[in-house]
Amino acid sequence: MKFIVTGGAGFIGSHLTNFLINNGHDVIVIDDLSRGSMNNLHDIKNKIDFRQLDILNYNSIQNVTEKINGKFHQAKIIIWLSKLSLKTTYEKPREGDIKKSQDNTSLAKELIH
Repeated sequence: MKFIVTGGAGFIGSHLTNFLINNGHDVIVIDDLSRGSMNNLHDIKNKIDFRQLDILNYNSIQNVTEKINGKFHQAKIIIWLSKLSLKTTYEKPREGDIKKSQDNTSLAKELIH
């Protein structure tokens, strides 16, 4: 089976990725390395498909989520929520804010389902 692990270079995500690889699965790791480290994936780096991407950038990861069997979201959700700035978007919408919020909502739905 093929899985995505967001935050896969972090402590928990890297252990999950290692477990999946050791059980014969294909794994795409998405991590921006803001908190994680490639050192956590050292032993399996040649066995994974690593993508250094920001999960908040919907356009960069939307194609990655196709044709997979499951998703494990280990990226920091609190960071993700703080970057949405929904209050600012609601009170003082700037050009592009609403579109970005819609993209992030679509991304969240894809990662959860």
